[in-house]
Amino acid sequence: MIKPNIYISSCLLGEMVRYDGNHKRSDLIVNQLQQHFNTLSICPEVGCGMAVPRPPISLVQAPASIEIREVAPPHRDHSSVMRRFADDAITSQPQLCGFISKSKSPSCAQDDTPIKRLELNGQLSTTRAISAGFFTRWLKEHIPFVPMIDERQIEQQEERHRFFLHSFTLARLYETLKQQPDNGLRLFHHRHRGLLLALSPNLFKELSARLELVSQAKQPLNFYLKVLGQILTSPFNVEQAFAALEKSSESLQTSQRSALRLIIRSLQRQDRDQWISLLFFQHLATLINQFKLEGLTETPLFMPYSSELLLADI
Repeated sequence: MIKPNIYISSCLLGEMVRYDGNHKRSDLIVNQLQQHFNTLSICPEVGCGMAVPRPPISLVQAPASIEIREVAPPHRDHSSVMRRFADDAITSQPQLCGFISKSKSPSCAQDDTPIKRLELNGQLSTTRAISAGFFTRWLKEHIPFVPMIDERQIEQQEERHRFFLHSFTLARLYETLKQQPDNGLRLFHHRHRGLLLALSPNLFKELSARLELVSQAKQPLNFYLKVLGQILTSPFNVEQAFAALEKSSESLQTSQRSALRLIIRSLQRQDRDQWISLLFFQHLATLINQFKLEGLTETPLFMPYSSELLLADI
């Protein structure tokens, strides 16, 4: 069973690393999700050498950038050291498949950290602007193909599903490259063709072109990963998903092809407006199991990650 490597904010794991010496333990993450991943605890603030407890910090709008500074005068600037820490976090985990972070954190938030402004009198004033945390923003800029989510978003079923789909797909890519260094990328691309076509047939064409350039060593792997990440975050379109299923049925044996087409017709009888990505893949996996088409469960289109997670009542 593949387990994606993911960073999780240390405070969400119950570690007492926050500025006030407390934690923000998430029972969902610790009790139900953590076991399915290789979890790497990370606290950028402690990693930058800040103490516990410590003076609170905030994002501060500078003339040409956003800095991370202590709230109290003289507003010590931690931006440079946190950039170095973020670079180390990227290079030390070249097979990173996700990040579950703490919302509203000045270092880790996804998109909801308030930005302050340093006034001429030396005081910080509140603005209406918000941003990703300093560390998270650096990761988004340098490894945009890695899925990131906070502890509030992951409580939402659809957002959790898309994070799982993305992170497990990356994990399969890295595992295939490990086992087949010479031809692994082509094997991954071929195996995931149905899933990627279901998510974005147009971007899949671009991905296929990039596959050739990377395979010929004319571009680095990240050139492929950037478009792969765009596909995995594309809005779900049920018509595209049905088309991918129909295409996949063409390569099956007669008995499996007939059963799959019965499954497709069953799904198509449902109200098309009800489909979100999670419901589609849950219904598909349930019908695959009912028809005892075990061989299809090894194909990402039919089982994008473990049934234990996909069909879990969380």
